[in-house]
Amino acid sequence: MNLLQIKTAALGYSDRYDTEVSNNFLSWIPIVEGRINSVLTTRLSLKDSVIPITTTNQTFAFPADVLFLKQVKLVETSGIEVIFQYISEAYLNKVIANGVSKPYYTVTNGAIQLAYQIKDDGSQELHIRYEQQLPALEATDDENWLSISSPQVYIFGLLVELYAFVKDAEAAAAWDARFQKELDNIENTDYRTQWSGTTPLQQKLG
Repeated sequence: MNLLQIKTAALGYSDRYDTEVSNNFLSWIPIVEGRINSVLTTRLSLKDSVIPITTTNQTFAFPADVLFLKQVKLVETSGIEVIFQYISEAYLNKVIANGVSKPYYTVTNGAIQLAYQIKDDGSQELHIRYEQQLPALEATDDENWLSISSPQVYIFGLLVELYAFVKDAEAAAAWDARFQKELDNIENTDYRTQWSGTTPLQQKLG
């Protein structure tokens, strides 16, 4: 569903078509998206990006839509891959100061910093996998992965804000419960889809 369809559905649920509600509707979208970004972790939001290496500088800006870095690796044209391990900025700086090249990275000032000797001959690329911030819905025909796969999350979240706006605390609480349940359902379904059998060993990389 696009933003206009989501708005139509939410207003239909609430049966509120007064001008004051309609005029303030778009201001609630960033609030709902902020709540979603703060709690939702799913494979649907995973994104891969390639950062070309054209300098021996060990600091690389990452995309503006990064929510959480999941993996950083160096890929050579020969096919060799080097997986980087996340360490604290202070420890990485010590490693660099000691002149040691290790497959370590940290995040500082919106950039990835490496403690690894790299080449600037075009034979290497930096590959990152990350959880993408929910692309904002701004124009009426805007869609994103969540509005397509689970538009009810947007609808229920917007109904929470709508009823908070009209000062109906009971209705806001009821819709908030449905909003939270839908977020939980996405997380649980995603986990069951990704993993089966024994419980996997998971390691936080970033």
